[in-house]
Amino acid sequence: MTDTTLELGSCVQTVNGFCADLVEDSEVSSFTLEDLRRRIDEHRESCDDPGRVLAALSVACGYETRSVRPGARSDLAFGEWVPGWTDVESDSMLVCPPPLGRVDNSIRDAWAQLACEDGLHPLVRARIADLLSTLGYHSSYESGQIAVQGYLEAIADPAIHERERMVALKRVALLCYEIRDPSLLRIVEQHQFTGHTQQHTQSSDKAPAAA
Repeated sequence: MTDTTLELGSCVQTVNGFCADLVEDSEVSSFTLEDLRRRIDEHRESCDDPGRVLAALSVACGYETRSVRPGARSDLAFGEWVPGWTDVESDSMLVCPPPLGRVDNSIRDAWAQLACEDGLHPLVRARIADLLSTLGYHSSYESGQIAVQGYLEAIADPAIHERERMVALKRVALLCYEIRDPSLLRIVEQHQFTGHTQQHTQSSDKAPAAA
């Protein structure tokens, strides 16, 4: 097992733990990716990050869609994605994270590895895969498939803030439209069928016994 593999596994466990901690926090109860980004950055202040895996996770969690930030500067946008924080002063502009099209290769490479981590929280994995799909990094189809699957799990999770679930729903629709691959639609249809079957089973279990 390589050092990179060990670091990836450790970072996945750490981030998943942060997600669980945020849900248990009485002031949060349901978390956003921005909540997670802040927690990751606090952790980064006291630990080493040689492979920039934690940095890559923080960057991925820092973007918003243009539908969430309709007034965002168009020159900072890449596809639907814009930096979540912008501060414009008279002689400078601070942006966090960097515009998606300007993310360096070390971050993209870390995203490519994280997108393959089945154990990573589905919302985080979906966001990373979605960004890779937007960038056309390696296979847009494979990244889109991972994103759709992760978003569908996230949509059904009440521990995730309603705003994030609404964004996930919009991204599923847009990914299916943009990639135009019938297999993505089959994933959505299968998920809907499975969810309907589970609800029907639960309703049957709760039905009163016949007199």
